[in-house]
Amino acid sequence: MPRGGDAAVPGGVEARIPLVWLFEAAVFVDAGQVWWRPRDIRLADVETAAGVGLDVRTPLGPVRVGYAWNLGEVAPGQSTAMAHIGVGYPW
Repeated sequence: MPRGGDAAVPGGVEARIPLVWLFEAAVFVDAGQVWWRPRDIRLADVETAAGVGLDVRTPLGPVRVGYAWNLGEVAPGQSTAMAHIGVGYPW
């Protein structure tokens, strides 16, 4: 179940580019939204962001650092950009 509701529309595409040694670059576009109930789904509510990342391959999986920008209108108090650090591939 999605966090914050019972209905979700997720999506994304990513291109990885090998660099040197254990490093890869990534370029991605993500889209999605969560609603309380399936009957609340409106595709006009789906938000989109694009970003870049750097991956380091390790024995435990990739360590990822990324930065993304919201492509649409943002709500008051919502950030226009976000940094992220994680382990593993998102899908």
